[in-house]
Amino acid sequence: MILHHLRNEIRLSMSNWRQSAVCFCALLPLLLLFGFGDWAFAFVMATAVTALLHMGLHRYLQDLTRRVQAKNSISWDVHVGDVAVGSISDAELAQIQHAVYSDYRTFIVQALNCAGAAKRALLQGLASLPGAAFYLLIAWAIVDAESLSTGLVWLRDVATPEDLRSLAIATLKLCGMLIALASLMMLAISSYGYGMTNKFTEAIGVGVRQLLKVPAAEEVVLSRIVDGQCVYPDGRKRALDKPPADAALNEGAGHDR
Repeated sequence: MILHHLRNEIRLSMSNWRQSAVCFCALLPLLLLFGFGDWAFAFVMATAVTALLHMGLHRYLQDLTRRVQAKNSISWDVHVGDVAVGSISDAELAQIQHAVYSDYRTFIVQALNCAGAAKRALLQGLASLPGAAFYLLIAWAIVDAESLSTGLVWLRDVATPEDLRSLAIATLKLCGMLIALASLMMLAISSYGYGMTNKFTEAIGVGVRQLLKVPAAEEVVLSRIVDGQCVYPDGRKRALDKPPADAALNEGAGHDR
């Protein structure tokens, strides 16, 4: 029995290598950017983060398997847009989620979506760099005009070509880091403004609509009424007299039993 359980654990863990490979390939260039081309740093960090994600995915799929096999699971009311279209059991929801997270193609689509959003944020950061540098020089001149004048004189009369090269490299690294950090902040504040979407949630919604044979392509919202409150699969709750939340499907769905 123990050997059978161990064999299943190994099989499940090995089946996720494609998802882990996608995560590694997505993380490596990002870490190279922050490590300024340091391949050793990028490789070690990408490997470590991928290993953590692999273990997290493995445990999550195990939890989904338990929910699929659970008897007398709860039911979720399904709304597409503002229209009630039926209900599904938590076991059926977990089965759809398991299929989505077991498909490496969903990870590829999510990685491409994140890359596109990051590209748009970086381009916006690059476009704003000249203006930011101009205002920085103005502020420097107002706060400490003497040091600015001294620096310009040093650049003109004292600095050697090697000094200028070192200064240019340091400036490029600093600008790159600032642009990368600013882009991450912009993505964190307004990720949807740059086109970042949760492809896992979208895929789960497609699976729910297919199960209920609903042709409409609007947002899928799952909920159920518990003690006078509307409960969502991700554990959020709201009073029935409050406006509905805007998102319901979530990869961390459903342990309210």
